Amino acid sequence: IRLSSLVGLDVGESLRVHNVVKTPGRPTFENEEDANLIVCNSDEVTLSVLSQPGDIVNWYAQPIGGTSLATGNDYFIGNVSRRSTFFAGITRDGCPEESVRVAVTVDIDRNPLVFVNGSQVFNVIVGESLQLPEAFAVNEDDSTVPTTYQGLDGAPFSSPDMAGPFPSGGRFVYRASASGANCENFVDIVVNVLDLEDCPLVYIPQFANDGQEFTESSLLGIQLGVVSNPINAVDGDLSTYSQLEETVGTSLLGLT
Repeated sequence: IRLSSLVGLDVGESLRVHNVVKTPGRPTFENEEDANLIVCNSDEVTLSVLSQPGDIVNWYAQPIGGTSLATGNDYFIGNVSRRSTFFAGITRDGCPEESVRVAVTVDIDRNPLVFVNGSQVFNVIVGESLQLPEAFAVNEDDSTVPTTYQGLDGAPFSSPDMAGPFPSGGRFVYRASASGANCENFVDIVVNVLDLEDCPLVYIPQFANDGQEFTESSLLGIQLGVVSNPINAVDGDLSTYSQLEETVGTSLLGLT
């Protein structure tokens, strides 16, 4: 323990130390830049720290507390799609507490950044096709970069941006990518395809067989509304419809 004062006074006699706990030394890095990595979307990323023989390195998603994600000096995290920070601490036999954790930050090379104009998750049924959302890419200096789509793992695809038609149900992934000076970055689009024969809808529509099974509500003697076409309302045909019309001046329909 080292103690110093601003005016050079001897304060050692007044010092009282309580609850001293022995902990291992924190992890270190082979190179300083290993604590702040800049990578491409397509890079397979491994985080690395150094430790002493007999030490066990634990990796976490938070600086204090939490559950260990992995153990070992090297932690493989695969592709990274956004800035992420992980924390490494050391445990050692004979030390009741873990070391202070060190942070390792991984960020994306932003030349270029790839975006899509719309959702990144879609749901369709077997036999359908889907036009993928417009993709575009820009560098940090706002210069534009061409983008291309591809279907991954045999996903049905027609250039330049048509997914499908889908012959079977499942999960299909499409990648919009762009190449910059150092990286090829990308954004993935997921299409979930539902096979209604193998996996029917949870709720099966049920229809009445005639308009006599339904009545029109009233409140304090006031007619709340009317069904414009009772036959269409109950014929079981989704291509036809009926309107529920509010009685003029009541403003009560849907509130009761």
